[in-house]
Amino acid sequence: MKEAYYFSHDANARTDPKISAMRSVYGAEGYGWYWIIVEMLREANDFKLDMRSKYVYHAFASQMQCDASKAQEFINDCVSEFELFASDGSYFWSDSLLRRMQERELKSEKARQSARARWSREPAPSKESSESEVQSDCVGNANASKNDALKESKVKESKRKEIKDKTFSAYTSNVGLIESLESFAEFRKKIKKPMTDKAITLLLGNLDKLASSDEDKIAILEQSILNGWQSIYELKDKRGGRNARTGGRPEDPYAGINFGF
Repeated sequence: MKEAYYFSHDANARTDPKISAMRSVYGAEGYGWYWIIVEMLREANDFKLDMRSKYVYHAFASQMQCDASKAQEFINDCVSEFELFASDGSYFWSDSLLRRMQERELKSEKARQSARARWSREPAPSKESSESEVQSDCVGNANASKNDALKESKVKESKRKEIKDKTFSAYTSNVGLIESLESFAEFRKKIKKPMTDKAITLLLGNLDKLASSDEDKIAILEQSILNGWQSIYELKDKRGGRNARTGGRPEDPYAGINFGF
């Protein structure tokens, strides 16, 4: 899945003094123009837009659905009058957007590091294994073979972890949803039902069928973990039932179906 070009948007952004000043001049239309430009900045390389081209304002106007002169006037006012954007004469950008994207990247990197740490933990050697190494060379050789097998197992586990990381990151850029997916995969491992690559693909496909928002997808995963279910089900509160965290298997068309994983 291609990454959604996400950025956070304060629910009370309209009351910001600078935005209020802009709205007092350009009204609701200007407010719409402002967010169109912010979305374009989010999609741009380095989150900055080039303003040097002779016809660049024609391109902006096409997105804003106004004429080029009006687009140029609005953007210049947002830079010089309302200070909603910053500019060096060649490019313009939003300091607020840059800050938010840096925070998002920092959170994403921490989540990736946390995932790597979780999936690369080594199992502690058993007491029996340590004692048998001392008893004889023969048993020592056997333990050497076990260690080789363990190393091979760790390599395979590392590869599976890498595939999971890439699959989850490709599926969503939402850090909370990635963490919930990792928690569900870890839960499956703890109940001796580890997920194969195909099972992960089926899980993501069924999540899309059961919910459209990241918030609901997170709730669905948490519902299964809290109730000890190895599969995922539609949220009970979406069907008018009890709250998803109260326990008990849901009574719905999906109940009892393993979804193939």
